[in-house]
Amino acid sequence: MNISEIDNFLDQQLATASLKDQEEIRRNNMIVPEELTGQHLSPWLNRTGWLDLLSNQDIEQLCIKTNAHIEGDEPFIHVRNSIQRVIRKCLQGIRDFDKQGWNLIRFWLNSVVKDKCDKTPFQLYYDSGTLDRYSGYWVRLFFFILRTMNDDSIDGVKYTGDQKRIIHDLRQMIDEEVPDEETIDQLILKVSQSLIEQSDFSEYISPIKYYCSVMGWDSMTERWRRPSTYTPFLAGMQFCIRVLGTEIALPSDERDIYLIRYVPESPTPLDDFKRYWNKWLVEGEPSAFNWIHTLMIYGMHIAADSKGEDKLRFSHDSTEMYWQGNSLNVAAWRRFPGDILKVAEKVLSRELLFQESDTVESLNPYILEPNEGCMDNMYWFGNSVIGHADTARNTIIKNLGNRVRNMIVQQDGVMMWKPQILTQYRISQNKFREYMLICFNILGGLTGRGPEILSVKYRNSVNMDRHLIIRDGQVVLVTQYHKSQNVTDAIKV
Repeated sequence: MNISEIDNFLDQQLATASLKDQEEIRRNNMIVPEELTGQHLSPWLNRTGWLDLLSNQDIEQLCIKTNAHIEGDEPFIHVRNSIQRVIRKCLQGIRDFDKQGWNLIRFWLNSVVKDKCDKTPFQLYYDSGTLDRYSGYWVRLFFFILRTMNDDSIDGVKYTGDQKRIIHDLRQMIDEEVPDEETIDQLILKVSQSLIEQSDFSEYISPIKYYCSVMGWDSMTERWRRPSTYTPFLAGMQFCIRVLGTEIALPSDERDIYLIRYVPESPTPLDDFKRYWNKWLVEGEPSAFNWIHTLMIYGMHIAADSKGEDKLRFSHDSTEMYWQGNSLNVAAWRRFPGDILKVAEKVLSRELLFQESDTVESLNPYILEPNEGCMDNMYWFGNSVIGHADTARNTIIKNLGNRVRNMIVQQDGVMMWKPQILTQYRISQNKFREYMLICFNILGGLTGRGPEILSVKYRNSVNMDRHLIIRDGQVVLVTQYHKSQNVTDAIKV
């Protein structure tokens, strides 16, 4: 054998191995029911039913259909923008219940038990990021529908005749050169209604169920999602069904009719809402909402008892800490809090108090005697020092000394601070707050999440108690927000 023949043989072997790798990937992506795998599944996978529902489907191809990346795809951009508008309109319609004196409806909306009102009302206000994420789940549902309705290669998800007709109308509208936003919004709501109101005993499997099952696959790890990572998605889908269902049951634009036609014997808004809610928004009924809610509750229950993922590990000599592939020097981390405090103190002293040193005069916190139980608006621990505001201003003016001459300008006979001086002072204020934010988060015990630490207030407001208090000479940070507050509507301190 010559060298050329050996090279050809090796090239063929490499090409064959590459084809085998591709075939193995294809086989791994093909969903196989449990009875054909010969393997015992976890209770979670048994409960979800994903393997049976998606049997013999290429899961990676299905996941591509849910992709949210649509850069340059104008029709899909119209769908995304419309769904965001519709979700916000629906949520505003629920907020309007309180203005109309119908807030009892919110207690029924928050319940999932048939013919039973909940003790707490449906949550009205959400972090903008949370609302965008929840509406994004519904956006991806519509992307999945539009991409699969006429795709013959995917035979697992099917649509009823009415659904096909409305989706076809939506497709035609978004493909127009200048589509009408109001018409798109109406069609989005009609499609949503047809999906929400599809019974489990319908001719075909609910597209919502099918989509939610596809979303159970994590393309990054190529594994099924665990309950701890999947239940937040279900919470978002449940939210969307609730707000959209409320708008379907009580259209915002038609609520005035209840005020015009009302007589004691006529149906009230609550009567009409409960008629819809009892069928489509409660447990124990053959609906997509029931499937989502019961699976979410089951997932939350077993997630609470399961072991979390180990995201941190240390080197053998404990000098390096590793988090998701990133390393951190432990010695540098130990110095970090002190370094941050020094930098923050320097900014406070030189840029905010206009002192000539990098440090500020020490304060004995034990002399402060604030009224910890005072809930008056604008109250904070500084109120225990009489005239603290005037003293602070006079101190700054005194520290400025002759420099103040270069900070004042006279215009039309009126003296004022130079705009650039005010701008620079605000920049220094924000810089100091950023450093203090880091200090709060790393020096006060267990670190908080962004929403907790970014909502800290040093004094009472009309709507919220202060979070910074002085107790026995110690600064205490007390937060109330927590990540499940939007779901449970309950405060934890």
